[in-house]
Amino acid sequence: MPGWGSSFRDIQDPHKYKNLKGKCREFKSYTFTYKGVSYRIIYKIKEKEKIISVYIIYKREEVYEKLIQRGLSDILGSNSID
Repeated sequence: MPGWGSSFRDIQDPHKYKNLKGKCREFKSYTFTYKGVSYRIIYKIKEKEKIISVYIIYKREEVYEKLIQRGLSDILGSNSID
């Protein structure tokens, strides 16, 4: 997505961003603003493999609704919506 690269370069330490709650505590959430709109990235750090898996990038206020629509609520669990 053109122009978003600068937002991702700002992520120096992916461990420092907030964890989701409950069953989803292994997932993290990073929020950024692009062209006046807040977005949220839901991701998981796999330490052993040194991999960061991004599950969704979407408008902050609609991200959990989109997760449910895409069937990712089973992955994240029902406690992720806060």
